[in-house]
Amino acid sequence: MSSAVAIADKARSQYSYENTTVQSQNIRIVLSLGPFGSTVSPMQDYGGIYPPPYGPRAYTDNGENITSFGDDTIGKEKSIQTLAEFHAERVLAYAENDQTWDTIDAIGFETLTLAREVTAVRRAVTIVEDALRERKKRTKPWWITAVFPDGRCPETGVPKGDSIPAEEVATAMMRDEISDRRPLAKPDGVGINCTEVQFLPALVSAFVQAAQHAFGQEVKWPWLILKPNGTGGNAETWAMDMARNVANMRGIGWGGMIVGGCCKATPEFIHALHTRMS
Repeated sequence: MSSAVAIADKARSQYSYENTTVQSQNIRIVLSLGPFGSTVSPMQDYGGIYPPPYGPRAYTDNGENITSFGDDTIGKEKSIQTLAEFHAERVLAYAENDQTWDTIDAIGFETLTLAREVTAVRRAVTIVEDALRERKKRTKPWWITAVFPDGRCPETGVPKGDSIPAEEVATAMMRDEISDRRPLAKPDGVGINCTEVQFLPALVSAFVQAAQHAFGQEVKWPWLILKPNGTGGNAETWAMDMARNVANMRGIGWGGMIVGGCCKATPEFIHALHTRMS
């Protein structure tokens, strides 16, 4: 895993060498970590169907797939804690190598499909930050982004029920929460990735509502991260839609914004977005 960080660091140095107007310290390396669902087969980074103890039931081909524990609060709590341990172990593996850890500028927990995994990630970062302080290592800025296939959360309120609202997912990212008598770490950024750009206005509105309830207007909000897919149109149209979403978010309360693209957002898409944002 550390070799990937070393390759990114080498690419950063090479780019700065070939483009003398860009200083290497102005290029950030983000450790992007996906959900537990990216480790199972078939992959569930869009479906959120996890085997026990990570979820209520493993994926089956017969269609009897669920993402919700319903009234099983014990199973849900066990799922959250097991997922927290999974995410904490991954991050601490990178922190073991001082050179690798020093190279990483930020951590992105991305493409999360489940509100309970959002809570698990916050527990994981709380565990990691406690461990790093004991080792006298510095913590990293971090963010959480969720995926909303077809504009909806894959997690349902009850088995085979309706999708939980996007605001509930965003609230799980930002609200005050206690676990094991400790306040959970809050991300420096929240947002959406790997989702079609046409769904952003409604989803971002839900995130704004969640931030207003969590912070009001007196407390600084986290950064907003928007990295939608590049599918469903040409680069210029996509960039125009993205620029409109960014413009609508200015001055609302976010600490800042990070914008880009996810699946099929080719260099052409990113260049078009850069041109519009310049």
